[in-house]
Amino acid sequence: RFCWFSPPVNMSHQFVAFVKIDHALAKYYQTCGRDDYLDKNGMGKLLRYVIENGFITDELSINLELGDNCLPNGCSYLRFDGNKFPIPDYIFIPPQNVPAFTFYIIQYCYKYEQSPNVEYIQQILSIVDGVDLRCYEQSVSWILGVSIGWIFINWLHFHFLMEDDDESEFDIIEFEDGELLSVQSDWEE
Repeated sequence: RFCWFSPPVNMSHQFVAFVKIDHALAKYYQTCGRDDYLDKNGMGKLLRYVIENGFITDELSINLELGDNCLPNGCSYLRFDGNKFPIPDYIFIPPQNVPAFTFYIIQYCYKYEQSPNVEYIQQILSIVDGVDLRCYEQSVSWILGVSIGWIFINWLHFHFLMEDDDESEFDIIEFEDGELLSVQSDWEE
């Protein structure tokens, strides 16, 4: 739900550009599961930040901050949300590299007037130092491998003990999402 405040009648080109970026960032925040981007009047965090800090002026061109040849270091708009800029769950970015990620998201919103898609986000990960999407994929593979391994080992344990005789001692081991829930012994001393 987006409701925009009444803009000034004599809107500058920069103000219109910031409104469009703000709208795109609101959608980006929503895709990251955040609903705290817009205030009760429908103004987003970036637009409020640039207004409060006087960045909407003829002297400071938005294109000098977010244009094609710009780099993250030195961009005036990166601190609009403190250190709370949302990062998709499937990505880990070292804290010192979050400003670069933030820059590329804002730059995309400026250039294309829309929220970035997953393909673009994956593309910029190769630009931002210290980020590797494969880390996530490897951790998921490892967790699945460990879970499947434990299930197989427990099946073998149960299967071979039951074949030996019907009164075998065995443990019942319960797992859920790769975590050990309980171990119960089927025998008493």
